[in-house]
Amino acid sequence: VVHVVDAEDYPIDSDAADWDEHAEQDVADQRAQVAALLASHPLPWTFQTDHGAPGRRLLELATNRHALMIIIGTARPRWGAHVLTGSVAKYLRRHGDRPFC
Repeated sequence: VVHVVDAEDYPIDSDAADWDEHAEQDVADQRAQVAALLASHPLPWTFQTDHGAPGRRLLELATNRHALMIIIGTARPRWGAHVLTGSVAKYLRRHGDRPFC
């Protein structure tokens, strides 16, 4: 499981005193959700955090790990964040070399 940290992980107010802590907590919460969902799964899994453009990093990591496919989560309901980061699904459709859903 890969989480690419991007603008959606940070609060809108970049001057907030807890700006970095907010992103760290957001990733920790997501890691906990993944752990709960996969706790009974029989196959081993890992959770990796990465930084950069989400679509590009997911493709690079999928290539490096010889992934058969990429499964992406749904967009978070934060207004305007996709304007800054772009659509991961659109990027994968244009540049990807493997199926995704």
